[in-house]
Amino acid sequence: MEDEDKPLTADELIESADRKAASDAIKKLAERHVSQLLDVQEQFPLENVDLLSSKIASNQGIPAEIRQKITDFQKKMRSVIEEVATRIEERNYRSAQEAISAMRMGKTQKEQVSALMLADKKVHISCQSLRVTVDVFSEANRMIIASLEEGEAKGDPQLGRALLLGNAVLVYELTDFVIAFIEKFRLAGIEDIKEIYDNIKKKIGAVRQEQEALRKGLESEEIEPATKDQIIANVEARERSLEALMNEWQEYMAALNDIDGQVNIVAQKMPTLKLIRDNAKVQLDLLEVWAVMQVVKSNLGAIQAAALTIESMSLVSLTPDKLRRLFVV
Repeated sequence: MEDEDKPLTADELIESADRKAASDAIKKLAERHVSQLLDVQEQFPLENVDLLSSKIASNQGIPAEIRQKITDFQKKMRSVIEEVATRIEERNYRSAQEAISAMRMGKTQKEQVSALMLADKKVHISCQSLRVTVDVFSEANRMIIASLEEGEAKGDPQLGRALLLGNAVLVYELTDFVIAFIEKFRLAGIEDIKEIYDNIKKKIGAVRQEQEALRKGLESEEIEPATKDQIIANVEARERSLEALMNEWQEYMAALNDIDGQVNIVAQKMPTLKLIRDNAKVQLDLLEVWAVMQVVKSNLGAIQAAALTIESMSLVSLTPDKLRRLFVV
């Protein structure tokens, strides 16, 4: 309860506004899409199931310009989601990027730090896009439920049918979009980070070989005791630094692997979502408010667990201090 009562920071308020803007934009796209579908059905002899984007895309009896407008629906949804996710993470990284620019370090090291920051940002944008997608999907389904309930309350048969048909199509299209999004989803940046990690391990290995050579050199009886003690102290101090560096990287990589595992849990919702989508397609031939409503509610139930999983993802925050610890050898 304490977290719920805790006031939001300025960044959290802006992020919340961005997410709402995404939902509002998708809502407008959905309303326009439904309007276009109803216009098409008035102009061409189409069954309800023929109004699905995949069907219209291959229907040569419909002008190419109209087909393009309708099949662009999912592409535009993806564009909105990616734009919002990128905007959120760009803002989250601004202060860290400014701090890195001010750091005093060699050119090579600064390039490594910048490469890791860029790769880490890709991971965050990927996760953010998944979060925004699930948020938008849930909100759109709630919108459909509200729309159906409103149409049912008004009792207008014509209005009711238009609402029912449009929303039944949207259930399919939105579910199809989420399925395609999650199936194709990969955490961007992970491979780049692994490559940087491999280079760090090679560098640590090379330093340890040099350390071992120093230890062997100390076995000579010709080395003065004071010098030997000093070098031993240096070797041991460096070994502690190397150990701390490896621990820092292992902790970072473990956190990234955990996020990757959470994404796989979300992907396990695919069989359920596919059945809901296919059920929605069949339901287009029999437009009943109750039946369509049950499909929408199933959608919400299926995505709820995925939403909880996504919200529990603990993204690693790459602060300037952490970046120093990941690269200081």
